[in-house]
Amino acid sequence: MIGIQEKIRKNSKRMTIIFKMLSIALIVGLIIPIATLIWIAVNPNAYLSLTNGWGFYSTTGKELLSIGEVKAEMYTIIASGLLFLSMFLKAYSMFRTISTDLAPFSKANAIILKHIGIILIVYAIVIPIIRLGVYRSFAPEINMNSSIDAPYVVLSFLFFFIAMLFDYGAELQRESDELL
Repeated sequence: MIGIQEKIRKNSKRMTIIFKMLSIALIVGLIIPIATLIWIAVNPNAYLSLTNGWGFYSTTGKELLSIGEVKAEMYTIIASGLLFLSMFLKAYSMFRTISTDLAPFSKANAIILKHIGIILIVYAIVIPIIRLGVYRSFAPEINMNSSIDAPYVVLSFLFFFIAMLFDYGAELQRESDELL
């Protein structure tokens, strides 16, 4: 049993470090779209030079040819980044708790997994709506279509199922502790 607990502690600490690094990298990465929006606000007639390699590209790889397109894409990236950051921070919290308590199957961890599932559903539904809205606001000349991101919906169902397993495991652990 001690060997399993040590593996849980070691792997949970690794995951804690990974999610902490991912969160820091995402925060640093969010500086670019925020700085871009500030730069555009300060220089409303900014020239986007795509010929010398300093142009902007959308998340789909398409060249952004107007300030409106750049604004729309930056707002979309910021919204996506904030949702992923909240998900990474939840995962960091869960693995930090597991590494200290050595109890992966707890009600608190089941709730965190449900929250991650909810964030994924929100991402799948809200980000396409945000992308459509900001493109219509800032770049109405672009014919933007948007739809629900189905893989994230499926992934969210997976997280809800894993949360249910953690919930059941927590109940079994509670019953086992009561018997001892």
